[in-house]
Amino acid sequence: MPHQSNGFPPFQWDTFGSQLFWLAVTFLLLYAVVAKIGLPRIRSILAEREATVQADFAEAAQLKRASDAALVAYQSELTHAQHQADVFLDDTRQRLEAERRAAAETLQGALDVRLAEAERSLMAASAAGLANLRGMAGEAAAAIVAKLTDVTPTEKDVAAAIDRAVPG
Repeated sequence: MPHQSNGFPPFQWDTFGSQLFWLAVTFLLLYAVVAKIGLPRIRSILAEREATVQADFAEAAQLKRASDAALVAYQSELTHAQHQADVFLDDTRQRLEAERRAAAETLQGALDVRLAEAERSLMAASAAGLANLRGMAGEAAAAIVAKLTDVTPTEKDVAAAIDRAVPG
C-alpha cells in the first residue's frame, strides 16, 4: 500500500493536542531532573569556586600583610645597618685622625730633635769658624804690623787687640 502523506506531522491539527501534552510532560520531567540533579551540582560548583576565590583572597591578603611586615623589617634592618656603617665610618675617621695627629706629633718631635741637632752643629761650626777667623785675622794683623813697622808683635798682643776689636 502506498504511503500517503498529509504534510509534516507536527503541523497536523489532529495530532497537535497530544504533541502539546507530551511536550509539557517532557519539559516538566527535564525541569525536574535539572532542578533536582543539575542545579544542585552547579550550585555546589559555584559555591566551591566562591570558597576557593575567597580563600585565595584571604591568602593573598595574609601574604600581603606578611610581605608588608617583611618590608618594614627589611627597611628597619637597612636603616640600622646604615646607622652602624655611619658609626663605623665616624669611628674610623676619628681613629685615623688620631693616628695622623700622633704620627704628625712624632714627626714634629723628630724634626725638632733634628733641628736642635742642626742648630747645635751650626753653632759649633760657627764657633769653629769664628775661632778659625780669629786665628786668620790675628795672623793677617801680625803680618800687616810687621810689614808696616818692621816689628813682629807677640801672639798675646795680637789676641788682646782682636779681643778689643771683636768682642765675644
